[in-house]
Amino acid sequence: MSAKLRVALQTSLEEHCDTFAIEGIILNQFLRVQGYNTPISASDVSMAVSALVERDSGNSCINNALDALSDVKLLDEGIRLAKNHLVQLHSAASLLIERVSS
Repeated sequence: MSAKLRVALQTSLEEHCDTFAIEGIILNQFLRVQGYNTPISASDVSMAVSALVERDSGNSCINNALDALSDVKLLDEGIRLAKNHLVQLHSAASLLIERVSS
């Protein structure tokens, strides 16, 4: 997630905390460097690896998750899967919010 998008997300979370009576939401992240000096946040790596584990079954899922930590191509695939999961989660949350507010 880009720094600009992360700041926008944090701002949006802070604006809506009162609506849902939620306190103290913060995005605490650190970066690691992935191939060709590309920074990637630790939470993005975690989400990518989790998406790979959810996609695969059996012993190969753990091996793919571990391989993703050193294989840029596999990590990119995990990031793509994680983005799709987040889009689906956002859609479901939006529908729930619309139903509750109606």
